[in-house]
Amino acid sequence: MSRATLSFLLSALIAGLAQPASAATRRLAVLVGNNAGSGDRPSLRWAETDAAKLARVLVEVGEVDSEDVALRLGGSVADLEGALAQVKERLAVARRTSDARLLLYFYFSGHSDGESLELGRERYPIARLKARLAEVGADVRLTILDACRSGAAIASKGGSKAPPFEIRMADSLVSTGEVLLASSAADELALESPEVRGSYFTHFFVSGIRGAADSSGDGLITLQEAYRFAYDRTVAASSATLQPPQHPTYDFRLSGQGELVLAALTARTAGLVLPPGFERALVLDLARDQVVAEIPVGASPRVA
Repeated sequence: MSRATLSFLLSALIAGLAQPASAATRRLAVLVGNNAGSGDRPSLRWAETDAAKLARVLVEVGEVDSEDVALRLGGSVADLEGALAQVKERLAVARRTSDARLLLYFYFSGHSDGESLELGRERYPIARLKARLAEVGADVRLTILDACRSGAAIASKGGSKAPPFEIRMADSLVSTGEVLLASSAADELALESPEVRGSYFTHFFVSGIRGAADSSGDGLITLQEAYRFAYDRTVAASSATLQPPQHPTYDFRLSGQGELVLAALTARTAGLVLPPGFERALVLDLARDQVVAEIPVGASPRVA
């Protein structure tokens, strides 16, 4: 097969929300993006775009209600603390008024020195972030740090460069604990790509949630599938650059069984199925000037 890249123009294709896979689970998200770092660090181009992109996919296919999304772009430490305080209150209200199990996503894209997240000239210690997240009251916390040296947040616990893992966790969240995904190892850069208009890790993680990671073909994107896809593709793509390869890392501390489903594409009414014969496809949204997803050779041919 000859190499070919197919770019689909996508604007109105992605619309509507997936029906919840489990009525007993409520999912909330805090997403923070900041292009600026401290000192004389050069500004990132797509950190804020990446945060908005992940927020969008969580609402569209990730069963997160738009009212339960706190998106903070280019803000300060006070903005971050405020978002965490707000989600803590929302979780407390949910705990008092329903029996739903509670899942919280926290995502950061920006600069980091491995010890702190950088929001412009301000620094927010990762240790403080972990403490705040432990206090919010969610049954399960999924933290994603897409920043240089973000793996230090895991390496400090004895973690290391980590290939895909086997994680078992009930979709109904009969589980408690936390998962931390970092886009790079403790001594690595997290790379951006002009072609995908974003960071490699977030680009592939979002692509996976939209369907490219569906290795089983059942229309359900699990955390294991999404991480496996993002890990493999990030390592491969970064290895083709002039920079050292980038290795995502993870740490999980959970009790439970089953698998956590991040997206249920079987309930979608709109999607894109690729014809055979293409080695790689980029799905574009011209209205947002954004690469929505990438489907490489061997991946699921359907995206939502």
